[in-house]
Amino acid sequence: MEVVNTVGRRKAAVARVFVKPGKGEITINRKSLEVYFPLDILQFQVKQPLLATNTAENYDITINLDGGGIKGQAEAARLGIARALCEIDAEFRPVLKKNGFLTRDPREVERPEHVVSSSSASVNRTTEFRQARFRLQTGKTTYILLYRLLLTGCLIAENSPD
Repeated sequence: MEVVNTVGRRKAAVARVFVKPGKGEITINRKSLEVYFPLDILQFQVKQPLLATNTAENYDITINLDGGGIKGQAEAARLGIARALCEIDAEFRPVLKKNGFLTRDPREVERPEHVVSSSSASVNRTTEFRQARFRLQTGKTTYILLYRLLLTGCLIAENSPD
């Protein structure tokens, strides 16, 4: 058997997977699996297709990972390994498909869109500021405050007959 080459993707992560017969060593970007993915859950995620097909000790796997975060990279590597196992032996396909290892997750990060509401809120705040400044310049606010004080009895008018 020669080397099998497949690709796995998840979000922005791309994994180029090379599988050949061997002792079960997994190398990612020239580092061992344990060094590249120090978290056990991510190591398990990469090994899932091998554990589901009971082939963990049969193949040496070399993976070139690029882009994305560590979670996306682990899932991209899992998809690439699952696709390689299907190319090696078609009998693995039902097991891998049942566990969902052959499904490419289509979810991507949405591109940011221009939000009109925030800019209109900014315009509204600017308009309110202008109106308040106009009231201060014309003195309307002063008259309103004096009138309220007069109504409450806190201010005595000069022309009041006392």
